[in-house]
Amino acid sequence: MAELKKVRKGDRFGYVNTDTGIYLNLSNCPYHIGSSTSSGWTKYNNKSSYGTVDNKTVLEAMDDAASVALGGKWRIPTYEEWEELSNRLKAKPYLACAVAFLKLAVPTTA
Repeated sequence: MAELKKVRKGDRFGYVNTDTGIYLNLSNCPYHIGSSTSSGWTKYNNKSSYGTVDNKTVLEAMDDAASVALGGKWRIPTYEEWEELSNRLKAKPYLACAVAFLKLAVPTTA
């Protein structure tokens, strides 16, 4: 497993935010200009009414919290990948050292 770079257990990341110490809003989002949420988007946009169209649907590594934190080929799954995982995922509760966990596994196919 890759070594975590500046990430602590429980850290949360927002849209294109790879630094947990910064809260992004319209005034400091690197891919937005103006004060309206419905226009001014300059990256990851596929509607001209919302701003500059680039048709990107997958985060670039520099905007992906998993890629920045873990390095290498790690990345946040796409919506379709999350759907596939959630449809195939099997959860099994177990207890270790008096702490309850959910063991998650995706069945392998032969």
